[in-house]
Amino acid sequence: MRTDLLYILGAGGHAKVVIDTMNATGMNGLALVLRDDNPALEGSLILNHPVHCPALTLDSCEAGLFHIAVGNNQIRRHLFIDMLRRAHQPLSVLSERACIAKSAAIQEGTFVAPFAIVAADSHVAEGCILNHGSIVDHECQIGAYCHIAPGAILSG
Repeated sequence: MRTDLLYILGAGGHAKVVIDTMNATGMNGLALVLRDDNPALEGSLILNHPVHCPALTLDSCEAGLFHIAVGNNQIRRHLFIDMLRRAHQPLSVLSERACIAKSAAIQEGTFVAPFAIVAADSHVAEGCILNHGSIVDHECQIGAYCHIAPGAILSG
């Protein structure tokens, strides 16, 4: 498996935020391959990266890392499980401008946007989105494939 190859599934607004966060965090050394199921996006550019369609034709693709940049929880779960079945490895994207407690646990494939807070002893399961300015306070338990909206506050 190539650890320098990253498939981003989804080429909408959330993909832009993920790629922008990766660039700001110094993760821009990865070879990005954007995939989406919308044929109208074929060949278009998202932050200078071409979009390839459809997203779910990765059987013949080389195994690499993946991140699901889709806001819909059910679709993100389906894609996540499918990518694991195909022997790809999930990658979390954590903004350097987020505040993440050392005692917090964040599982694979999760996105933590700039200005999000994950407080002490919180647990975030795989495939989640913690959007801009969201607060997951102490000891919160966030289930797999959840999307915490921008500015949402979950009390400890």
